[in-house]
Amino acid sequence: MIKEIFFDKWTEIFDKNNLPIFYNADYLQALAKSFNIKLKYYAFIEDSNVLFATAIFTSKNQIVIPEYFSYNPYWFNLELSERKRVLIQKDFIKVIKSQYWKIKIKFNIDVLDIRPYVWEGFDINVRYTYLKSVDDTSSHSIIQKKLKRVKKSDLKINVCSPSDQSILENVTFLRKLNYSFSQLEKYKVFLNLLRNNGLVLGFEIFYSNQLVGSSIVLIDKNNLTGFTLIANPVSEQYKY
Repeated sequence: MIKEIFFDKWTEIFDKNNLPIFYNADYLQALAKSFNIKLKYYAFIEDSNVLFATAIFTSKNQIVIPEYFSYNPYWFNLELSERKRVLIQKDFIKVIKSQYWKIKIKFNIDVLDIRPYVWEGFDINVRYTYLKSVDDTSSHSIIQKKLKRVKKSDLKINVCSPSDQSILENVTFLRKLNYSFSQLEKYKVFLNLLRNNGLVLGFEIFYSNQLVGSSIVLIDKNNLTGFTLIANPVSEQYKY
């Protein structure tokens, strides 16, 4: 049956199963602290085996999406049958419906079957995340030409822990996307916590020792994947 678990058990599940960054306890704690929400962890355990685990973000009597980038961790044991997965999801839906009057969940990209939510009357909004595999031949020839041009210019790119200036410029950029001032403060705290926990890298572009562009990338070390959190031109005289 579905039951609530706690931090230590969640960390154990994460460590044993080599799960993506969105399951990382430090990442989830940073979300909770920055956006003033609570975290609850649930699992389906049978004969001491964890078959399903998920984390939800709660505020008052609601399950919420705290910000627009993160996914709810939602993991199944790979050996489960389709029928078993459906039964577990039905069990989980029954639990959360009994505790919360409003529910919003953003599924991570490996969740392919959400039929139980459709059957239970949830509204489904399909979004897409594009992943590109990177190898020695993946860059387009036009990109290669631009990189060669950059090497001959005064532009320099530093890959490092994001600087205070980089975080500030990226948070300020969100204002242009109509984020409120209170949201900006939350993202500032969030990015600083991610940096302090070593979960992000900054790709900072300098021209004549001045920061002209910056990208902050969430690093999934377990899966060798990078997710762009924010990328923007600090100076509008340069192309995006």
